[in-house]
Amino acid sequence: MKRILTGIFIAAILTSGTLFVTAQTFGDKTGLDSIFADGKGLRGQLAQRILNIAADRLDLTDEQRAEIRLILEEAAPRVAALLVQAKAVHEQLKPLGRDGVYNQTQVQQLAALQATNARLLIIEKEKIKADIFGVLTEKQRSAASEMQEQFEDQIRQRISSRIGMKF
Repeated sequence: MKRILTGIFIAAILTSGTLFVTAQTFGDKTGLDSIFADGKGLRGQLAQRILNIAADRLDLTDEQRAEIRLILEEAAPRVAALLVQAKAVHEQLKPLGRDGVYNQTQVQQLAALQATNARLLIIEKEKIKADIFGVLTEKQRSAASEMQEQFEDQIRQRISSRIGMKF
């Protein structure tokens, strides 16, 4: 169970940024509570638990926790804005075609906007990842990379078992 939660942490930090925007404070031990102040619900609780586990497993110092908190706090508004834009485009796409008419021009325009949002989110994710890994020691980087690989393996296994294909 602990491996699964640790893996989820790494994925959350390194692949989405979504949890940082939508999370809430929940029994914070990491010192990263201010990032989650505006978040709500189960997603925020899960993000906080994951951060707690990973911070403990990586044996982060108070200084490292403070640096990572600053990285995430600085990235949160940028990620939030991109997620709001992505949701707005998604909402515009939902009703298209329900009248039985395919509007290729409109779909292409919205798809291009969504592609731009995805590109910018990937850029933010990679910047956050590099900044966080820059705070870690070599030993912690190795452990974080291992946790990420374990998580990705678990995701592949779950997808494979559900759809019957190997990735």
